[in-house]
Amino acid sequence: MTIGEGESLKLDSGASLNTGEYTLKVDGGTLTGDVTGTVIYKVTGVSLNKTSTELTVGQSETLTATITPDNATNKNVTWSSDNQNVATVDANGNVTAVGAGTAQITVTTADGSFTDTCQVTINAATVSVTGVTLDKAELTLTEGNSEALVATITPDNAANKTVTWTSSNPSVATVNNGEVTAVSAGTAAITVTTEDGSFTAECIVTVRGDVPDRPVNIPDTHEIELISGEGGEAKTNFSNAGAGAEITVTATPDAGYELAYITVNGERISGVSFTMPDHDVTVRVYFSGGALPFADVDKGAWYYDAVSYVYANGLMDGVSASEFAPEANMTRAMFWTILARIDGEEIFGTSWAEDARAWAMESGVSDGTDPNCLVTREQFAAMLHRYAGEPAVSGSLSAYTDAASVSEWATDAMLWATQNGIITGTTAATLAPQGTATRAQAAAMLMRFAER
Repeated sequence: MTIGEGESLKLDSGASLNTGEYTLKVDGGTLTGDVTGTVIYKVTGVSLNKTSTELTVGQSETLTATITPDNATNKNVTWSSDNQNVATVDANGNVTAVGAGTAQITVTTADGSFTDTCQVTINAATVSVTGVTLDKAELTLTEGNSEALVATITPDNAANKTVTWTSSNPSVATVNNGEVTAVSAGTAAITVTTEDGSFTAECIVTVRGDVPDRPVNIPDTHEIELISGEGGEAKTNFSNAGAGAEITVTATPDAGYELAYITVNGERISGVSFTMPDHDVTVRVYFSGGALPFADVDKGAWYYDAVSYVYANGLMDGVSASEFAPEANMTRAMFWTILARIDGEEIFGTSWAEDARAWAMESGVSDGTDPNCLVTREQFAAMLHRYAGEPAVSGSLSAYTDAASVSEWATDAMLWATQNGIITGTTAATLAPQGTATRAQAAAMLMRFAER
């Protein structure tokens, strides 16, 4: 811009004229003469879009600075934080939350050093609940008494520690904010549930009637007898409990063993927990694996796996502590005992033969005759077939040259057993239905039957 002789220039208030060597400042006046220069509009202030803001660790927000006047020539600014451990700010006003606390973000103009500030509050990041425990797994109270349960949330710095309390049987025990009140004799499960994640913990409450000197093992609870088989140890969460209580078995196998299964009063259960019935129970824990104790069962024998299976699953024992007698024959009573054990019956002790015979007759597996006679292969098949519910079969045994020697009453059973791989021929073409079954053969047929 050039002003000639006799011309005039009027500058806005706050503007200046810079000739390169000096600046002529005119506050709303008139300048005359030959002057060449640039009009510069000075900054008069700066303001932020927020005076305060709130973030959570890890979040970001951009602050906006407004320079006045709007036509100011130099709008450059710098940003700073007075506590970078809490919040940082970059050259564009982007604020990042670093840690919990407060920080002041300041914007400063390059022209005139005008400033404005924003107070930033940073909240700690939300920590989720990972679990909950109770200070007691079981509790015994007398009618009318109360006791508080304490719930512990993990981790300790979890953001939401809200929980709810429920009772499975309020007629026995109620719960209010962890305070358990005994109402009437019986058992109830008190459950605490986290609002964040719905984690739960449980306490079994047994309420006794208001009877002086009443024993701990009151009539409303029942005994739990635990028997742990070879290959490990086991324990239950209660030694006695009332009907409806959740019983959990914790099994610890020895090296080389693993948990096979658990029975309750002879009934095989799924998993490691069951609901306590309204009577005493016997819990038996079976382990599998490890070395067999029988010197007459070689690892290379064709029947080794079968003997391991029946022994680990409690179906067959040795004839002594160190002998299985794989080539010895089996009596009908021995086979009834094995089938009864498969069915969940506890057949042990000196009366095993009589107990097995009674079970066989009651279940329809056998008529109970000749308990001491050796069991034949076709009798073995027939009793297994009856135990399985006598499933229908079709086809014939014509592939075997001795099919005609199969008794008429055993034909369907032998056909079923061969078709299901339970019984194989003694050779490729012979069944030997009248031959006696050795203990090794019986072990193999039982394993095939159980795993079919």
